[in-house]
Amino acid sequence: MKIIISLDYEIFFKKNDIDSNNQLIKNTNKLITLLEKNNIKSTFFVDAGYLHALDRQRYRYTNLKDDYLNIIYQIMQLEKSNNEIGLHIHPHWEDTYFINGNWEMKLDRYKLSDYKQKDVEIIMYKYYNQLKKIVTVPIVSYRAGGWCIEPFSLIKNHLKNIGIKIEATVFKGGYSSTKTHHYDFRGYPKKEFWRFSETPKKEDNNGYFMEIPSTTSYIPNYQYWKIALDKILKINGGDRNGEGIKPGIKEIARRIMLGNTVPVSLDRFKSAVLLKTFKESEKTNNSYFSIIGHPKSIDENSLNDLKNFIEYALGNGHTFTTYSKEFNKIF
Repeated sequence: MKIIISLDYEIFFKKNDIDSNNQLIKNTNKLITLLEKNNIKSTFFVDAGYLHALDRQRYRYTNLKDDYLNIIYQIMQLEKSNNEIGLHIHPHWEDTYFINGNWEMKLDRYKLSDYKQKDVEIIMYKYYNQLKKIVTVPIVSYRAGGWCIEPFSLIKNHLKNIGIKIEATVFKGGYSSTKTHHYDFRGYPKKEFWRFSETPKKEDNNGYFMEIPSTTSYIPNYQYWKIALDKILKINGGDRNGEGIKPGIKEIARRIMLGNTVPVSLDRFKSAVLLKTFKESEKTNNSYFSIIGHPKSIDENSLNDLKNFIEYALGNGHTFTTYSKEFNKIF
């Protein structure tokens, strides 16, 4: 199989306290050290909204200026090492400002569909141009923030205009309906990849876009019981920098009762089933195995699980690629 590792290069949350050096830069460096040791390239979906938020206030705050310059330098180094840079958009940064030494996170407009059409257009081009100032090669891949890709009609023409051809948001069976996250992939094509025109929900063999969904894995309910117990007993709490939006009570209850289908992931406890899921996939006729991760959520266990996975994959004749390297040639 051909393996794609994609990483959402973004910051989220710790009660509005953001330490980009520890959350993002150091963790990314740890990942890159491991990947480069094995000559593996990956796709980094850069949250361009965070770049914009830093850029608009960096002249007022020295620490934001340092964050901005350090992050830009790392992105340039990632591209220089032939990793792919893709576009990732979390539009809540439109309402988020650095005040009194802290980022004041406002999530009332977390997804693009929370904005008017004219505002979506402004956000798309503004964030794309923010990222394009840094990278030198064409940006051809996109992942929606929070998996909130629909309604695709809001962004379809804008993605075309900036040259995006590859879409990598969908994962089989994915579903969420909360104030911030809303997506339902249960009726989407059950294929390794497909072309589409109007929406990734509907395949079109002559479509302009290519959808490459993440491979999924099942996290059993006992894993969520363990997480809940650890939090109650304050075990393995550690530094929760980069922790995302907490699910609601109903979602937590569903996971504890039924487990959860999620994208194959490098993040914290989810990486424990990475190798197991891959070995199961080997028994199929699948050609691709797509993994998602967030540097903000990588810990030592994640790195060790990834190391074991890489050793097994390479030792059994599998190869690693990126979205643009593998699929851009089709267009």
